[in-house]
Amino acid sequence: MPGWKSLEEDLEGVANDAYYMNPGMIKFLLVENLALKTLLHEKGILDPEEFREHQQKAAKILDEKTKAELKGHLKVVAEQLRKKDSAD
Repeated sequence: MPGWKSLEEDLEGVANDAYYMNPGMIKFLLVENLALKTLLHEKGILDPEEFREHQQKAAKILDEKTKAELKGHLKVVAEQLRKKDSAD
């Protein structure tokens, strides 16, 4: 069906995200993150205040990127739905 390839790609992206956002993957990432922060702090490399500043900057960047990605995906899906409705 013409025009559905983009929708299929979007759905594949959603499935891919679901894989990475499963509880096992989140737990793994949390453990890795905590281990790394603990090691860096014990070695005197990580300053908690400086880390908080970088954490806030990273959160802002991630939020902006996420919003842009979601907006792009929603635009594609809405366009595909409009095309489907006009074809019916």
